[in-house]
Amino acid sequence: AVLVAGLAYWASRPKAAPGEERLEGAVRPGSADFPGPEKLIVEFDPNENAEIGPTALGPWAVTFLPVVRNFTGRTVNGLEFRLAGTDIKGQTIRQRVAINRDEIGPNRVARPSLSMNFPQDNRPANLKLELTGVRFR
Repeated sequence: AVLVAGLAYWASRPKAAPGEERLEGAVRPGSADFPGPEKLIVEFDPNENAEIGPTALGPWAVTFLPVVRNFTGRTVNGLEFRLAGTDIKGQTIRQRVAINRDEIGPNRVARPSLSMNFPQDNRPANLKLELTGVRFR
């Protein structure tokens, strides 16, 4: 009975960490269907594509504003990103998955707005953004 219960849990357990959203039906890096960097271009320079500032309650609010260029020939209707902020030593302060469900037609450009907060005493020294999933219509 314990073995059956364990197998049932293993088969039905969540694929993402608790509280971490995942883009359903997304193609992931490593898949043959995942678009190459020349087909779905994600431009992100923390100095140009991010806004950071304190909030009224104290923590730091960061808005990531990547530029996404779709040359896949297909309409994208979902993007999944991993956002992270590191301290001056490169240690991760906070990271999270952010989902954007706006449609981006072929040969179009989008600028999704993705946000996260950091503790008041830990303003990030560097920001990182990674594309972790794409969903096509």
